[in-house]
Amino acid sequence: MKRWAVWGVLVVLTVSAYAQDTIFVKGSEWVDRGAANAYAITTKEPGGLIKVEQFTLDHVLRGRTFYSKYVKKSNKRVKEGQSVSFYANGQDSLVLNYVDNRLVGACRAYYRNGHVMMEVNYVAGKKEGKLLTYYPSGLLEREECYEEGSWKSGKLFAEDGQLLPYTPFERMPEFPGGKEGLRAAISKFLAYPEEAKRRRLQGRVVIEFVIDRDGRMVHPRVAQTTDYCFSDPALKIIEAISLMYKWTPGIQYGKPVRVKYTLPISYHLPK
Repeated sequence: MKRWAVWGVLVVLTVSAYAQDTIFVKGSEWVDRGAANAYAITTKEPGGLIKVEQFTLDHVLRGRTFYSKYVKKSNKRVKEGQSVSFYANGQDSLVLNYVDNRLVGACRAYYRNGHVMMEVNYVAGKKEGKLLTYYPSGLLEREECYEEGSWKSGKLFAEDGQLLPYTPFERMPEFPGGKEGLRAAISKFLAYPEEAKRRRLQGRVVIEFVIDRDGRMVHPRVAQTTDYCFSDPALKIIEAISLMYKWTPGIQYGKPVRVKYTLPISYHLPK
């Protein structure tokens, strides 16, 4: 009887150590069940890490990531260890490794057939050494070299091994004239809200929008504001800029992609 009592205590302790929670999510944000498009199961691991497995609502595993801190605010979370995304068939899609939220070591992306799509090495969050991409057949597509995150050289190949005109593997969207051009465009349309003048308010608005594959600014929204009176004027600035300018679109895997962009706009009363 004593042996069974001791075993019972051990079982209880083990269950407690590996307790699980279910969290409903939309993208990476925690939401109520009715608004969710997925759910996550969190498990406390030995050593203090938290394993987070994300599933579709029909219970297909789509990702597994380890954290040292996993909280409601996504910008406060800390990835620590391996992060794996899966195709619907269970095949690895993307394998990354983190130390204190920074990419480290070998990272790979895969095709659905299991062949490597891309492989690159990171040191303290920066690309280091060769970045290689492959065709679905497994033949080399591109070879790029990086030092401390900076691109140094690159080659692009056809499947028969012939050199092609080079295009970068990835590139952030760029406004005409760069950051200075964007600041000039904001200044061109910036008008101080009358209500803010009456109330002697200064403030700041953070606008989020998407730069699509054609370089257009779409789906603007207010992500943060110090006062509501600044929100609509800031959105009008973005709408005016979007009608007059097109960005050089972002590139990933050598192809144009949609990129979410965050832009702060500040309002200061004249002295």
